[in-house]
Formats: sequence, C-alpha cells, structure tokens
Amino acid sequence: MIASSLSFWGSVKSFSFFNRLYLLRFKTSSFASFSPFCFLFFCASAVAFLFFDSENYNDIF
Repeated sequence: MIASSLSFWGSVKSFSFFNRLYLLRFKTSSFASFSPFCFLFFCASAVAFLFFDSENYNDIF
C-alpha cells in the first residue's frame, strides 16, 4: 500500500511537470485544448494505481 501511494504521488508530480511542458509547448492555458491529454493521463494513472496496489495485485493475477 505504501508503494502504491508513492507511485500515485509520483504520477501526480509528473502530471504537474507534463502540464507545464504542455502549456509551454502550445502556449495556451485553456482547459478545452488540454482536456484530452488530461483525461488520458488520469485514466492511465488510475489503471497504474490499481495495478500496483498491493491489495488488488492478487486479484488481477
């Protein structure tokens, strides 16, 4: 459970980093242009969070 929370906070920090990179690259701060990237990233982080959760690890395999 500790490793899953660490991976979750790591994904949150990397999300804020990629958020800044995305906004710098396209030079826009409108949420409408950012929402597809945001949605895909949060889906991937949620799947990774469930996958690396120690309680759900035995249920997957």
